[in-house]
Amino acid sequence: MAERIIGIDIDGDAIKVAVVEKSFRNMEVVRLDARKISGHATKDEIVTTLKKMMGEIKYDADEDIVTAVLPSRLLSSRTITVPLKKRSQILEILPYEIEPSTPFSADDFVCDYVPVESSDDGTKLLSAIALKADLAQCLNIFKKADIAPDVVVPAPFAIYVAIDDDINAPSGSLGVILETMHDSTGITFLKNKVPIAFHFLSHNTNETPSKRAKAISLELGGMLMTLERQGETAKISTVAVCGEHAESAELLQEIKRAVSFSTVKAIPSGVQASALVKNLDVGLSSFAGVLGAAYRTADSRAKGSINLLTGEFEKKQKLTGHRSQNIITASLIAILIITAFTSSIMESVALDEKHKDLKKEIRAEFKKALPDVKNIVSERQQLKNAMSSIESKTALIGPALMETDPFLKRLTDISKAVPADVKIDINEFVYEWEIIELAGQTVSYEKIEAFKKNIEVLPWVKKITIKKTKAAVSSEKINFRFEIKLAV
Repeated sequence: MAERIIGIDIDGDAIKVAVVEKSFRNMEVVRLDARKISGHATKDEIVTTLKKMMGEIKYDADEDIVTAVLPSRLLSSRTITVPLKKRSQILEILPYEIEPSTPFSADDFVCDYVPVESSDDGTKLLSAIALKADLAQCLNIFKKADIAPDVVVPAPFAIYVAIDDDINAPSGSLGVILETMHDSTGITFLKNKVPIAFHFLSHNTNETPSKRAKAISLELGGMLMTLERQGETAKISTVAVCGEHAESAELLQEIKRAVSFSTVKAIPSGVQASALVKNLDVGLSSFAGVLGAAYRTADSRAKGSINLLTGEFEKKQKLTGHRSQNIITASLIAILIITAFTSSIMESVALDEKHKDLKKEIRAEFKKALPDVKNIVSERQQLKNAMSSIESKTALIGPALMETDPFLKRLTDISKAVPADVKIDINEFVYEWEIIELAGQTVSYEKIEAFKKNIEVLPWVKKITIKKTKAAVSSEKINFRFEIKLAV
């Protein structure tokens, strides 16, 4: 049975919907629809129109996969290099790598990326960033229309997927996509058919084609200069125009004259039946974004899952997913029940071996800490006894110092603050009267934040600040540095 992917794009002067059916062997665009909306349309009017369109295609919330396009006007971008290659690891650190270059906290935005280059040193990537407040407003329209998108794709990461056949830039040169809207132009630079930069340009609604073309040309020049400062040496060879104004022969001619490059109108690929584009409110070129988003989700035209629905926006999946998956799910549950007993036996054997290895490691560390103890019976109890002895000696010295130094207690508290099942390598520990500096490595930013929160609640801590977090170049760990101000 074919799977339906519904793409939805609400931007400019129209709501665009594309329905793509994907089977095991192929994919087919089965419906395109567009409805003009006034630039002054209220959210309720947009919701009413969207509901009507989804009713006409018999939208099934349980079966259909919905992919929404987030407009370029709500996006910003950053090009960065990280010393990682795995997508899951890059996504984990990406907000924190972007944060220093924005005026926002990592908690204020969502982001995703496309890889630009990969090397032994890591991955150069282009990230798309959207404020959570803007994303929430867009999702609220869908919610009022009783639609829960499964995927939200940034417009620049969707459009190029649908029109890659029109970007005939020679290898190593630059291609440009211009998404022309009623009062704006989205600009995306590509190299080897991969986005390397994008930007959004606003226009006056009464601007002539000539003025608009000149503004686009100036913006292209500015973006090209920025790329050159970043080390890019390639030149523009092809400009592909899509969107609402791509049907204007006058605008195409003015753009060609202004930019002095080969300029073509981009036509989305994959639309086989001419009947699909009859009686539409907008031209086929306007469907580039919504078709690209659907193609990307269908994953038959672009590899890599792009989705801005992360964290609190992430859609909660049902246990069995779509109805067509129920039988498969039931079979998997049966297999799990059958194998559970065998797995538990194997796991217990493995855990026993791990326990033995851990015991050896503890014994070795104990000998380093207390080399004078020859007869080791209980590492935990003997360590407690040794610490009590040291504290007693410290207390005796205390009257001469006017008070007891609480260093050992604070060191113990910090050790206990390490989150369960997390290994943290401490490579620097500076203890002063009013401050402690702590530096080390662990596996993720989430673990660093959990460690920080556990220290923060200690009674002798006045304030803790993360002075630095950075992905380690030579490993897949994250370096961090804390500054702990003491409540003395």
